[in-house]
Amino acid sequence: MAWRATRLRRENVRSKLIGSLLALAALGVVACAEQTPTSLDESLLPDEPITLELHIPWEDFASNLEVIGGYGSPSELGAGVLANSFAGTLDARTLLRFGAYPTTVSVRDTTGTTRPDSSLTFIGGRVVAFLDTIASTNEGPVLLRLGAIQHPWDVSTVTWTTAVDTINDRRPWPEEGAGPVVPLGTAEWDPATGDSVWFELDSAQVAAWADTSEVSRGARIDLLTEGARIQIATAVLRLNTRPSLNPDSTFFLVAPREEITFIYSPFPEPPPDGIRVGGAPAWRTVLDIRVPTQLNGPEALCAVVACPVTLHSPSSTTPRWYCGPEEPKMRSSPLILSRSMCGLCSAGLRCRRLRLGTRWSALRVASSGPSSSGTRLGRMSRFRSRSLRGISYQARTRRASILLRRSRCS
Repeated sequence: MAWRATRLRRENVRSKLIGSLLALAALGVVACAEQTPTSLDESLLPDEPITLELHIPWEDFASNLEVIGGYGSPSELGAGVLANSFAGTLDARTLLRFGAYPTTVSVRDTTGTTRPDSSLTFIGGRVVAFLDTIASTNEGPVLLRLGAIQHPWDVSTVTWTTAVDTINDRRPWPEEGAGPVVPLGTAEWDPATGDSVWFELDSAQVAAWADTSEVSRGARIDLLTEGARIQIATAVLRLNTRPSLNPDSTFFLVAPREEITFIYSPFPEPPPDGIRVGGAPAWRTVLDIRVPTQLNGPEALCAVVACPVTLHSPSSTTPRWYCGPEEPKMRSSPLILSRSMCGLCSAGLRCRRLRLGTRWSALRVASSGPSSSGTRLGRMSRFRSRSLRGISYQARTRRASILLRRSRCS
């Protein structure tokens, strides 16, 4: 009986060994028939993408150029600009309006006890302007002047000639350039000594700006030095305060800047040729762009693939296998990534291999020129500036760049 059991075990081991060898042979056949890019054969790896940049003349891709201005307001920048005959033409002034004054503050009385005091006396103050030394053009001292505005004005619609320009209410300035003003003093600013400048105020002027319901309240800052442009980052009103609980002491409280804008002259006209973007108010350029559907050059392109080359719209990498009864006609057809997932195909659908040739995709179209900071493909393209630090930018556009990429799918 022992020898019979041993014989049965040997036959079982032999049967299992034969089955394993057959399975390995079948796997070898499948592996030879279905090689993958992860194998050791370098020839199975896909080709590296090839990128070419083609330059197309303006008349071959663009038409119906239109420059449109008047978007937004300088008040949206949250900064001020000063200029006096800058580049021989530009004049600019900054208008300010400060918020409500503090009404209560904790002070130490004559006995040393800290208590809230709401009976405050403002005996003077100063307007402090903080300047952007990088955006300003002056390298030496410049002279600035402060004045009190005497005419109602609206921060979102004010211009060099118009104080208010709202619905059914249009009021010009009595004097162009936000005038007239009551002179409040001058101050010299040297960028080598700091980034701020201040103007001293008396108690009468501080009291005049205390009424927040007065629509004519505000300050105007001018640049008296010719040939320069100054950018004001912000400004505050510092109030020299005397408390009633301790009248022998004084300290400064701050009234924050409520509104800031700038006005300038002359207002630029649309360019007769070229594009203009940015500025305050902003400019935008709209034009038609025609992307070619077929290319017969240049030599660098024809050396890689036979010309003519048909361009296709951008698309993602196509999977190698899909489920379907026939060749897919749309990119939305149900596709799968690998042969091992063919078991996911629904009943009645077969797992098929997708075969494609070389495709060229137009990845990006960009127009030349330093001010073209954004484009949108399609029949109409719009150029917009993402930077609002200057008045406006202008450039001539004479060519377009098309970035092409080749991909191979087998």
